[in-house]
Amino acid sequence: MRIINRAVSAVSWCILAVVAALAVAKYCGVEAVVFSGAAAFAFTVLTAAAVGYVTNQLAVFLLFRPYDAHWGVQGLVPRKKSRLARALGEMIPAYLLDPGAITDELAAMVRNTLDKPELLDELRTLICRFADRYSLEFAGFLSPHIVRAAERAVADNLSPETLRRFFDTAAGSYLGDRANREQLAAGVIDELKRRAPEFSAFIRSEVRSGAADYVRTRHPRLAAFFSADEFAARMVDYLDWPLIEKRLEQRLASDDTRAAISDELVTISTRLRDYFSSDVCGAGWAKLADKLGEELNGLLHEYLAAELPGMLSEILQRDELWRAVRETLLPLLQNYVDHYLRRGGSREIEKRLDLAGRVERSVNAMDVRKLHAMVNEVSGEELTAIQLLGFVLGGIAGAFLALAV
Repeated sequence: MRIINRAVSAVSWCILAVVAALAVAKYCGVEAVVFSGAAAFAFTVLTAAAVGYVTNQLAVFLLFRPYDAHWGVQGLVPRKKSRLARALGEMIPAYLLDPGAITDELAAMVRNTLDKPELLDELRTLICRFADRYSLEFAGFLSPHIVRAAERAVADNLSPETLRRFFDTAAGSYLGDRANREQLAAGVIDELKRRAPEFSAFIRSEVRSGAADYVRTRHPRLAAFFSADEFAARMVDYLDWPLIEKRLEQRLASDDTRAAISDELVTISTRLRDYFSSDVCGAGWAKLADKLGEELNGLLHEYLAAELPGMLSEILQRDELWRAVRETLLPLLQNYVDHYLRRGGSREIEKRLDLAGRVERSVNAMDVRKLHAMVNEVSGEELTAIQLLGFVLGGIAGAFLALAV
């Protein structure tokens, strides 16, 4: 098809050159060749075909070329590259690559990897091999650092000021946010609602026990005629406990309860901070820090010198450790992944993926020449067919025009 296209291109441009030459000659008053009959018909058909071909050829050419602007002229794709990148960045995530589906697949891959027994076996082999080979060096390196770190930790962190600062930056700032308090209150209420049947059973038992004690102590004469426990049991069982449980759950779900729990969290936070600022807390913590520092220093020196060289290898080689990892740690990791995704992790992953931005940046960074070569490689024959189709349609139109005139 390329050979045919080259031939048709040469013919078309030659025909247009002949037409241009005839037009110039006529404009200059030079007598030119006049076609008649079949020659005029053929000339009209070829001219129209050449116009159709060249028009399509120029349209395809101007899609990408000139790559750079020359005298205000530049190819459509290079000139609209940023706009095209932005449009592709919006359309590809919307219609081709769903960020949510990609996030779900990534999460599924993580969960499936954590489910594979081979993962834990490989980790165990690698870690144990490393510990066996470098246990002495590792212990000798770690021991002084552990002691110094423990001393600094006791000296620097075990103080009311540190506790108060930690409280302000962690619990205090967290509870100071209304949304966090409401979220924490909602969690407390959910847990209380979940335990509503237990509360109901406890209240029922306590009411029955209290009623029996009341009859025995306040009305001993009545207790002489019938069993106080049986009387209390019947009286309590007469109550509609499913309704009481339902009312309890409704009360827990009310806005007043949520607000009360939220306010109580603020009160507790204030009391704790006041305690950390008090002299009582300062004196107590100072004594505790000194005592712990002395005891910890001596204990660590003796213990690490005797036990640390072989402790790491011994721990890492125990089947109990890896069974605990398989039965506890990996499920916790899986639960954490699920919890993280449910609590907004999916949106965070989608945000970090930023498919729209990635596509836009990739298209903007792509060299137009490489993009043109890629398009030609994929659809070069179709573009050539479009040019040849212009020649055919132009020729048909020329034939109709010649017959009509």
